[in-house]
Amino acid sequence: MLSVHSRGAYFTPAKVAQALCRWAVRRGDSALDPACGDGVFLRAARSIGASARGYDLDAASARSAGGTQGDFFDHLGGSYDAV
Repeated sequence: MLSVHSRGAYFTPAKVAQALCRWAVRRGDSALDPACGDGVFLRAARSIGASARGYDLDAASARSAGGTQGDFFDHLGGSYDAV
């Protein structure tokens, strides 16, 4: 079995995601994380009061992140304030 890093999965530290979201996301914004992994950006954006949607190919990651399992290219459409 491949490790998450061998599969190309890298996880952003929560403090980095929080800082980036404080800079780029405002209350009421719509945010997209096209490869949400463990959901650190989704949680940070939602904590600000944004609506955040995330996708991940890995079903377990998507589920734990509160995102959707799948390829975000299959769900194109709409607009976002931050990606």
